[in-house]
Amino acid sequence: MGSRPNRQSVLNYCISGDLEALKTCPGLQKFVHRSFSDGQTCLIAACRNGHVKVAEYLIDECGADVEQVGVVEFESEQVEGVPPLWCAAAAGHLPVVELLISRGADVNRTTITNSTALRAACFDGHEEVFEQYRIIKRTSPTDLLLFAQRSVVKLQSNTALHDCAESGNLQSLQLLLNHRAIMRKDEYGQSPIMSGANAAYKKVVEYLAALSESVPCQNSDLLAISVQEKIAAYELLGASLFDRHSLVQDAIASWFQALKLRQESSVGRCLCCRLMPEDHPLIRRLEQCGEEAFGSVREFTNEQQLLDLMRNAHALSLQPLLIRLRVLGPDHPDTIYFIRYRGAIYADADNFRQCLNLWRYALELQRIFLEPLCHVSQAAFVSFAELFQFVLTNNYGGLPAVDLDPMLIIDCLELAVDNIERGMEYSFYQWHRRHPWSYTTADKEAINLMRHVVLCLHFISMILDYYLPDLKPLPECRPLRPTVSTVSDLLRLPETASEQDATVVNGTTTGMVNVESVRTGADAQARSRMCRLVSPGLKERFIRQVSFRFLSFSGKSPLHVTFLLQVYRLVRLDPRVHHGHSLVHLTCSCETSTVGRFVICQFPNLAVLSLLLQLGADPNCADVHGQRPLGYMLAQRRLHPSTQAALLVTLVRGGAHLDATDRTGLHALDPVFRHVVAESRCRVLEHISLACQAARVARRVGFTTHNPELRARLPEHLLSFIELH
Repeated sequence: MGSRPNRQSVLNYCISGDLEALKTCPGLQKFVHRSFSDGQTCLIAACRNGHVKVAEYLIDECGADVEQVGVVEFESEQVEGVPPLWCAAAAGHLPVVELLISRGADVNRTTITNSTALRAACFDGHEEVFEQYRIIKRTSPTDLLLFAQRSVVKLQSNTALHDCAESGNLQSLQLLLNHRAIMRKDEYGQSPIMSGANAAYKKVVEYLAALSESVPCQNSDLLAISVQEKIAAYELLGASLFDRHSLVQDAIASWFQALKLRQESSVGRCLCCRLMPEDHPLIRRLEQCGEEAFGSVREFTNEQQLLDLMRNAHALSLQPLLIRLRVLGPDHPDTIYFIRYRGAIYADADNFRQCLNLWRYALELQRIFLEPLCHVSQAAFVSFAELFQFVLTNNYGGLPAVDLDPMLIIDCLELAVDNIERGMEYSFYQWHRRHPWSYTTADKEAINLMRHVVLCLHFISMILDYYLPDLKPLPECRPLRPTVSTVSDLLRLPETASEQDATVVNGTTTGMVNVESVRTGADAQARSRMCRLVSPGLKERFIRQVSFRFLSFSGKSPLHVTFLLQVYRLVRLDPRVHHGHSLVHLTCSCETSTVGRFVICQFPNLAVLSLLLQLGADPNCADVHGQRPLGYMLAQRRLHPSTQAALLVTLVRGGAHLDATDRTGLHALDPVFRHVVAESRCRVLEHISLACQAARVARRVGFTTHNPELRARLPEHLLSFIELH
């Protein structure tokens, strides 16, 4: 008798096709209808891997549902809501497809993205699956015809014809057309012939271009392709052959074919239907940025200009970019991607200036046309950060220097902050609103938010390290201790916050004074005292209103002011990422150093941390595990004690509490961290006030946020202060 089966063992047997081991599992039926941790079912696992005997056993003997959906992975992408037939068709397992159809699987069943099994086979070119659908048509004539006429559309408006054209599967495309598939357009306004041209499949373009001239009259309305669209397809085909495969001569031949068709038909150039009018301010702005990227290079309009371009390699290499901007439009992902790709080629040839010009233009396209937190933007920022660091490192390493305009880095920072602001719904607490938090397959936007935040920290580090290395601390404002005679006066402190705050704006306050001339040590102590004692509401308004006055000082350069404003915007947004980590948590983490393929800037970074704290970042904020930046930093064993000591000093000067505890009661003064505190030479008694000691006593006797009576009687800022200790 077999041993009690483990859920994962059952799934492994289905994946490996071990039918004999699967049969020995008692109580197998209870696992058949369940989804495993990765979203798969037993039947989906067997169908995905082509194990027809296992699938037959699960269906006939265990009662597996042939329509139960799950999650499956193809080419490192997880597809949700897929039935077993879709998995088998996408993987090209014909025997499994035949089995499922014979057991009553619906051939027109769709995934959550409205994709059918036939469409999945179209994309991957599994012609044997098409043959099976021909057999279905003989027995059920309406199924395939209905499918072809609907030309089932995905969420991004791709049809099966688009997928056949994009994959170069001409035979599958012909099969669909023979069953009266309709030529629809995708969300970017591109028909299947344009999809084939964009993927550089010449045979698909030539077949579809010639098809509408030879089809019977009754089908001409379904397959009609205008002359203008044919011309655009040949232009785009040339651009794709040039960029994707470096087939320069084939690309030029396609462009000559487009010129020939235009000359014969006397039609104008195809313009992307989604482009704004040429006098639109955004288009004018793009044209201004395009002057730096393309210079005097213009798209060819006749054969003589094309012949002249053959003698100018630089101008010829820019033609595919200009063609895509006109034909696909500036918002198409491939338009932006190939601008960045061409820039990377220039960078490989040590022409960094042309690379940066093209990438700046791509940055403007992203700013205007792309959604926040999209993968294209995140990948572009990684490329920017890698190139910036490479150029800056070369300049400081004795290699040939390239002038890198710091405003380009600040532009990247500004756009990244814009994207974060527009995508704050994916911040930690807004996105899940539960504890603990874990990423799922639906959290791609939240992951991209985390990467945007990390990249912002790298951009800040570059500016501080290479352009503002001697950045002086911002002027400090310290609060004078108010006269408090009774506990009632202390409890009324938040009520007078707005009055004190108003006097700060008018510059007439006696409660806060500018101490720019005071020594750094006194400033640090004053700020530390303010962060510990002032109510959060007053402190927030103080930072918001006074910081902008600091930034407007005439002594600051425009670069300095612009940079600080963008950093200040990021601090004000306070985006929270994985595990609820804040900007301060990330700045103190060595894991922040790696983004993309390799390390860009080194973290923890004292300069970035100091600037964030000066601009109002909370040094005592807690993540989902209750860890504050100081405790989070001390818990990282990869950090050297000297690095931890320097971070400790910076955090304490910025207002962090040495005696702040996490959920386990651990704090920086615990004996396990004594060596770090000793190396920092931090004067502990100067940073622990009587209020801190009182808060610790109050918490021990039951003054916590879980006490409803105290929550009703004590101000929120006092409860938070007690909870901190």
